[in-house]
Amino acid sequence: MTLSRPKKMTAETIAELLRLYKGGGWTITQLGIHFKVDRTVIHYWIEKDKQGESLIPVGKGGRMKSR
Repeated sequence: MTLSRPKKMTAETIAELLRLYKGGGWTITQLGIHFKVDRTVIHYWIEKDKQGESLIPVGKGGRMKSR
């Protein structure tokens, strides 16, 4: 599967991704296709969420940066 350049992950996008994942109806692969990002990106945000790390929006684009 070839993906185009990933979209910027906004706080809202990441929250939606995690909500869908936690809901149990979506696989990592399905989320990657839906959000047009690589599975490693999905794993990254799931792991950050599991670790309880604070996510801080940075810049105008709403990109996220972990502390």
